[in-house]
Amino acid sequence: MAQRWLIALCYQGNPSRRTRFWGSLRWPEGLDAVKPQLIFCCVALVLSSGCVSDAPADGGSIAVAIAPLDLPGLTNATYTLTVTNGAAGTGEVVWQRTLDADQYGDGAGSLAFVGPCDAGTALNSVALEIDALYDANGLIPATTYRDPSPISRDVACVANGDVQVTFDMTIVRDARQGFFDVAVEFEDVFCSAKLDCVRRDTGGDLELLHNPLAGGRRDLTAVLAFACTGAPGGPTFLYMDDVVVTCTTQQDVTVDAGGLGNASFAEPPAANPGDYLFAAAVYRGNEGLASKAYWEVALGLNDAAFASAGVCTLRARGTAASAAFVETVDGFALPAGAVYPVIEWDVPLTNTTSRVCTSHEIDGGDGVATVYRGYPAAINQFTWASEPIYLRHEFNATSGEVTSTSVGDCEDGRLNQDETGVDCGGATCGACGAGAGCLVAADCASGLCVGEVCQAPSCGDGLQNGDETGVDCGGSACASCFDCGVIGPCPAGFACSGGTCVDTTGGEVWVPAGTAWLGCTFPDPTYTWCSGYELPVQLRTYPTGYFVDRREVRVVDYAACVAANACTLPGYTSSGSSSATYGHASKQNHPVNYVDWYQAAAYCAWKGRRLCTGYEWERAARGGCEFASSAANCKAETRRYPWGSSSPYQCNQCNFSECSGAYETRDVGSFSGGSSLYGAQDMAGNIAEWANEPFNANYIQRGGHFGSNSVNVASLRRSNQAPDSTSKYAGIRCCRSPQ
Repeated sequence: MAQRWLIALCYQGNPSRRTRFWGSLRWPEGLDAVKPQLIFCCVALVLSSGCVSDAPADGGSIAVAIAPLDLPGLTNATYTLTVTNGAAGTGEVVWQRTLDADQYGDGAGSLAFVGPCDAGTALNSVALEIDALYDANGLIPATTYRDPSPISRDVACVANGDVQVTFDMTIVRDARQGFFDVAVEFEDVFCSAKLDCVRRDTGGDLELLHNPLAGGRRDLTAVLAFACTGAPGGPTFLYMDDVVVTCTTQQDVTVDAGGLGNASFAEPPAANPGDYLFAAAVYRGNEGLASKAYWEVALGLNDAAFASAGVCTLRARGTAASAAFVETVDGFALPAGAVYPVIEWDVPLTNTTSRVCTSHEIDGGDGVATVYRGYPAAINQFTWASEPIYLRHEFNATSGEVTSTSVGDCEDGRLNQDETGVDCGGATCGACGAGAGCLVAADCASGLCVGEVCQAPSCGDGLQNGDETGVDCGGSACASCFDCGVIGPCPAGFACSGGTCVDTTGGEVWVPAGTAWLGCTFPDPTYTWCSGYELPVQLRTYPTGYFVDRREVRVVDYAACVAANACTLPGYTSSGSSSATYGHASKQNHPVNYVDWYQAAAYCAWKGRRLCTGYEWERAARGGCEFASSAANCKAETRRYPWGSSSPYQCNQCNFSECSGAYETRDVGSFSGGSSLYGAQDMAGNIAEWANEPFNANYIQRGGHFGSNSVNVASLRRSNQAPDSTSKYAGIRCCRSPQ
């Protein structure tokens, strides 16, 4: 029979020991509170050999035995058992019974029952569901306990034979015996967990870590806490994963939970992009008894980075045991064939302006919860998850030793870290070749991820990959680029380069007459692309071609206009704002920013050009129907971004929040991998560009900027701003009609 264990949430000891429980953090008075206790109780279901009178002649039989529930005061339980003649609950129902433990068992939750299975199919499925629990007061309200049922498993029914089956699962019940904090019990190991950002006595910010960015004073801190007390003299093992903060507009922030003391972000897997944290620290140890252990991670939240980071959420998980888990190259595995409780943290910490986390207790419904994880080891064990569940760090409270599995490297021959293929894909390793696994286009050397498999490059995939010298042209496999394909012939004064018509002297590209689909053409079930600012979906005709600036207007370009007295100074210069590009000696080739719509229009007029209309800008970024395989396919093949329809996770495509590093402008033309089909560069990210596109009393800006996320650099997106407003995110690109 599979392992059985009891889980309970309780605190043992007098109130004076509560501060010692968190003593490593010098937890402020008032953080503790008496909370409901949870008791986890094991249910084991065994389908063993036996006889059954109503089994078919060529069928097999299933004998069900449910062990008593180790739940104080329990007097009865009812269950529903269901057997179907197909895997995973499919097929027809062979039998289903609602059974009463008082009638078929010992009155304490145990039960025994025999039923048939169908040997005419390869697999049958057996499911168990707990319907009700009773104590001396009658029905126990369902709101006071949780269980992972229904739980099912596939069994191979043997003709004229018996099948033995084993289930393990756990029930969680409120015990409401006052104690320090809500906790879980693994066998005889009692654990509590929470995440706090506020003082419980005042509700004000929890300020524990010293902030070197604020003169060394204590500052806003979020504390993840996990502590356990085992049986006296018995071993206790704690398990944790790294603490990861996921933000909407920057790469993940990771704290290595296997460290001790002040965290260092110099070595993987620790990372702190954008200085989201001003500090981090890990506390771990036992308090007198080896059976009492704690594991805490404190994060100093740097409010100066909130605006660039977006909405940030802390995620982590931990569990405990009285016997060590099996260590593998991938981590410490939860017991095979068992549904095991794991504490998971999923708590929003901050938004773009302030702290949003407060005080989050386990199973309080606000981000710290006990969940059930498990996986099957072989046939005839329950179906729960398809892959093993691993945690990265183990703390042996008896020896004080911490063991951490390696995060791996890109040459270890294993699929680990965040790889999508063996030693390739993900954020850590290089791109994968054809046939390897992928999640996004950036996982693949070809830039093509279809059905989570990297595809080989081709001459019709709309990308410059393989050994092509232009998009779908040049190199050993594709046709020459020098006829400019569907957009040629080039106008006078323009030459074909990489399949596009470029005036290298004037810095423009050519967009020929034709048609294009514009607007929100990509409804997405996971995100509402049509936010209300996008153009309505439409097929637009362009009777004549036009010219578009190949690159954004640089500081040095705008300075020439100012010197000619045709332009006024931007709203901010380098002396007035550190994020201003104008007047900054090292940013002469960056796009000029802090210009309003009127200044942008004045610059374009000085150059003999004009601001692009919204229709012109969007087509230049997304391409037209001349690039589609057929007129009927134009709408479906219209690109979401200048380079294609895959999200920008290759940092040679655009300067946006997830790749910008320092979160500032970059030299124009630095992101050649993100060029549009017509050869225009930086039409996504780096700087947003004013368009001659009225919207109510405002004007539209296009293309997103260095602080935008992957959604907002999509070419179909629009933002509207007052024409006299300036910001570090807004700049200029011009268009020109032919003479």
